[in-house]
Amino acid sequence: MILLYSDAGFSLAEQKALMASRAGEAGEWQRIAREKLAELDEQIARAQAAREAISHGLRCRHKDVTQCPNFDAGIRARLAGQSLAQAHRELHEARVAAPNTPPPRS
Repeated sequence: MILLYSDAGFSLAEQKALMASRAGEAGEWQRIAREKLAELDEQIARAQAAREAISHGLRCRHKDVTQCPNFDAGIRARLAGQSLAQAHRELHEARVAAPNTPPPRS
């Protein structure tokens, strides 16, 4: 059981809570499992955004990616508190609205 819980990404504390929930309140294990699903969805979204950012960097026409206006816009968005996924989405929305136009500088 521990191996299966571990493979599914549950921490030791979460595994303990899952095992205790079997003897306790009905529906408690489902709550714990739903929380883990939400956590895994967030991890997957972050990994997908990171993968897309790296992929874009590899396709960039600039020899030095730090000279790319898209890279610069992404850095500014992250410094402003946006997640990588938000920054990426907004950059693409701006590029669709005004193709072949570098992102605005702030």
